[in-house]
Amino acid sequence: MKLLATPFLIFIILVISFGFARAQIEAVTAEEYLTYATAAAEDGWSNLEASRERWHNNLNLEYVFGYSPPGSDLYLAGLSTNLFEITGDEKYLDRAKELLLYYGNYRDAYPADFHLTKAEYGDRLPTIPNIFSFSKYVQAYEALKRNDRLTPEEDAVLVGALSESADFLVISRSGAP
Repeated sequence: MKLLATPFLIFIILVISFGFARAQIEAVTAEEYLTYATAAAEDGWSNLEASRERWHNNLNLEYVFGYSPPGSDLYLAGLSTNLFEITGDEKYLDRAKELLLYYGNYRDAYPADFHLTKAEYGDRLPTIPNIFSFSKYVQAYEALKRNDRLTPEEDAVLVGALSESADFLVISRSGAP
């Protein structure tokens, strides 16, 4: 009897799994994606100050990976440039620009000598110490540059951030292949 129960149980699990998998296959329309993405961006933007305040209030100087600004700003910048590409609404480029230009300010929450905690930091904390969010910064920067949204001064700030961060990622374990 036990031998018959096992195949039956497996059959039931497969049928249930197939039902869940089939439900997940339903395609999302472009309109549904745009509605969801726009709502996510608006929510992220409207909660940005609260998110920054929460980050500052929970700053952990003992965090094992060291300097760790919130990646959510850069993911929001990436989403904003995607929305600009889809909708043509320039407010999304303005938001991405504001997010990138602000991102280096997270370093100010750390003690001035925090860069001494890791040799890889060199003379100062990198703007982007995380390989995962680095690509979102690059994506947003490229969109801003391609659409002529940066003054020479702003461009210099963002290129400097990219350069110092790329150097850090190459010499640290964060950027190891």
